[in-house]
Amino acid sequence: QRAKFGELPYKDIFHSRPPLIHSLYWVAFKVFGETELALHLFMNIWTLLTALALFILNKKIFSLRVGYLSALIFLIVSMGSSVNGQSANTEIFMILPITLAFSFLYTATGKSKSRHFVYSGLCLSAALMLKPVALPFALFAFLLIALSISIENTSKKSIVLFSLGLITPWLVNIV
Repeated sequence: QRAKFGELPYKDIFHSRPPLIHSLYWVAFKVFGETELALHLFMNIWTLLTALALFILNKKIFSLRVGYLSALIFLIVSMGSSVNGQSANTEIFMILPITLAFSFLYTATGKSKSRHFVYSGLCLSAALMLKPVALPFALFAFLLIALSISIENTSKKSIVLFSLGLITPWLVNIV
């Protein structure tokens, strides 16, 4: 809310949250108004998009049934009171970019769709900018790419492209 007066996070406003969450909250306020309800509405839409991404990924990898089941379980668990399901926390926001990252990675490996390695890196970078605990997912993605190079003859440039996607947002954020 203070950004509309020209104040910047970390410079003018002390905040311990990662950088991307400020942008998401700003979008929520711009679209739905500057209320707590706006954040909850935005978070619920984000959660539905995450369920859709989980459905698509699991349908690709496994089956239509697994796709539906994974989306349904995610919605039930993520919206539950035992995990503060109606809190617009960074944890709920990081799941979508992680899911998208592995979806891009799945479509990239074996088919050598170079741009998908970059997209996967960008998505994992976004997850890290929402919640640093996403780091193990980035390391796991590196491992999957390395395995894909050795088993499926994926191009070695895929590691470079993934890394480029992973670090570019951080470089832009610094500048």
